[in-house]
Amino acid sequence: MEDPMPAIPNVYPLDHPHLRARELKDRGWTETMITRFLGAADRMESVDHWANFTGARAWALDRVERVESTMAFEEFFITSARRRKLPEAMRKKVLQRIRKFRREGRDLQPPLEASFKDRMIAEVVKQVAKRLQR
Repeated sequence: MEDPMPAIPNVYPLDHPHLRARELKDRGWTETMITRFLGAADRMESVDHWANFTGARAWALDRVERVESTMAFEEFFITSARRRKLPEAMRKKVLQRIRKFRREGRDLQPPLEASFKDRMIAEVVKQVAKRLQR
């Protein structure tokens, strides 16, 4: 099955608000939806637990809202909510948020511009990745 849309890339400043996977699930997301619509985490946040060495996955809030405002996400959510038998109140709450974002044109707004520091970090990471592939 072809993905309904490619993951929106992260171009947000490092200090921009992020949502952890648990917070996304509280918003009605599933692991499948996270993988399909967001892809890899924008950053890993530290956690207060001795057995977790990798940290918590987190995605930029603006990117999450842009994805939530798309028709592809809404259609996928509706199907998923039926299958998961989400309570009607939760389903309505999520759909109201999705439609509000669409009315505001969140999917049409350009993403926040990354800071100079973030662009430099991204460039260094690309160069290191190229060298490692050799």
